[in-house]
Amino acid sequence: MVRPRLKALLVGCAVALLGGCVSVLPDPGTPDVLYRVEAAQPLPLNDHVIVRQPDAPSLYAGQALVSEDETGALRLLPSVEWAGPVTRQIQLALVDSFEPGAEGTAMLPEAGTFAPYELSVRISALNLAGQDAVCEARATLIRQRGRSIVAQQLIAERVGASDNVSLTRARALKGAAEACVASIAAFTADALGD
Repeated sequence: MVRPRLKALLVGCAVALLGGCVSVLPDPGTPDVLYRVEAAQPLPLNDHVIVRQPDAPSLYAGQALVSEDETGALRLLPSVEWAGPVTRQIQLALVDSFEPGAEGTAMLPEAGTFAPYELSVRISALNLAGQDAVCEARATLIRQRGRSIVAQQLIAERVGASDNVSLTRARALKGAAEACVASIAAFTADALGD
């Protein structure tokens, strides 16, 4: 009978110690403002396309808004975040950038349907650089059968912030992301129109 009591005492001490460890961790904090990436005026499509979630370095792919100083050091903007992973928001904004129609529709891969084309995007920059918000990406339209590249384009968008206040700079970054989405959508519609 002594052995089960000793075991229970050790388990109780371990739980108490772990509870104490958790309480010394800093509180992650709640952002004051959340931003989302939205689509502009929807464009018509001449064919069906699957829109993949963009690839991006992990620093740019999450919810943090990133700023680069003059030395090249990257920092997270305090008190502001994307409303969800920005690569997913860009994917959803791209799908919303096209009018659904009989001739062509943009779809998410999880729809489980086949489309003759696939849109793949690689984001290389989505950050603040001084007073400018920068979005740089490579958009690739791929023919599903044979996996051949139909068209490819580098996208580079810059939006200036009027001051150095975090919220103003965050709005500029939102604007740069949305300008990237609009340029990628226009590239896709043009490539499928040829």
